[in-house]
Amino acid sequence: MKIADVNPFYYPYKGGIERRMHDTAVRLAAEGHEVTVVTGRLSEDDPEEEKTEGYRIIRLKSRQLKLYNPPYISSKGVGEAVESLDPDVVNFNYRWAPSYTKAMRAYDGKKVFTYHNMWGEGMGIAGALSRINDSRFDSSLRSFDHIIAVSGAVRDDLIARGYPERYVTAVPTCLDRPVEPGSGSGDFALSLGRLVATKGLGVLMEAMKQVDHRLIVCGKGPEEKKLRRLISKYGLEDRVEMRGFVSDEEKRELMGSCRFFVMPSMFESLGLAAEELMRAEGPSSAPTPRPEGDRRRCRGGGPERGCCRPRGCHERPLRGQGKMRGAGQSIGREGEVL
Repeated sequence: MKIADVNPFYYPYKGGIERRMHDTAVRLAAEGHEVTVVTGRLSEDDPEEEKTEGYRIIRLKSRQLKLYNPPYISSKGVGEAVESLDPDVVNFNYRWAPSYTKAMRAYDGKKVFTYHNMWGEGMGIAGALSRINDSRFDSSLRSFDHIIAVSGAVRDDLIARGYPERYVTAVPTCLDRPVEPGSGSGDFALSLGRLVATKGLGVLMEAMKQVDHRLIVCGKGPEEKKLRRLISKYGLEDRVEMRGFVSDEEKRELMGSCRFFVMPSMFESLGLAAEELMRAEGPSSAPTPRPEGDRRRCRGGGPERGCCRPRGCHERPLRGQGKMRGAGQSIGREGEVL
């Protein structure tokens, strides 16, 4: 089967969507399928075309507006590139790039859409813009033959918004390369991800005032300056390290050796980093991914149900107490997001 996987961003740009695309492409290629990723060319240093680990990458000439992370992007010739591949099926992954949406809506071959984030995800102005965008994207979404949701939580949310159950299928992320189980002997807690408001890092910084423990924060994003101000305001310079972007190798080393991993997100569609730690049997604390404002108790069931906690966690409150192992203090009061 010939498969085209379309997304404005791809390696060397790295995020949850790109990670899922890569792992899926590697697995499909190993099974004998012909996989091509169609994406934007984000740098002159990136080759226009390359082959890696059994699949092909085509990068299109693009313009970027770096107002946010990820930036706004527009690429030329998306539809033409996909048509030239004559694929049996196209998978599209992104809702915020009009040049891609227009091309995919016009494409009349077999196509599916992978829904990676919650509908209207975001906070403040970003959340308002996201809701406007997703409302406008609805008509385009209904032009696809099927929707793939990255978790049961995303699927349930889409069905609640009127999409037929038969039209939406939850397909977990492959995670062909999970983090190797580590000793957890490091003297630090770890947070890893984009530095955006929905990740709840401001709450974590406030909670760190009560914890005598080191915290390493990895990632880049628009909230970085605000977080550095909070670190200074709360006098956390000796306990909180903002490490910025880290390589895959360093990320895996940190995740394998951290004493505790914390994901304080206000809401998540999946929580890939927490799932990686669960696979490695590492200690972690994370809220169950739910749409903003949903304060129901966790139903449990693991990542395939959109839950970052192990099965059986339904006896505990969704937003409750979480402790750093060995720290001896709670990192949040009951009723707060951890």
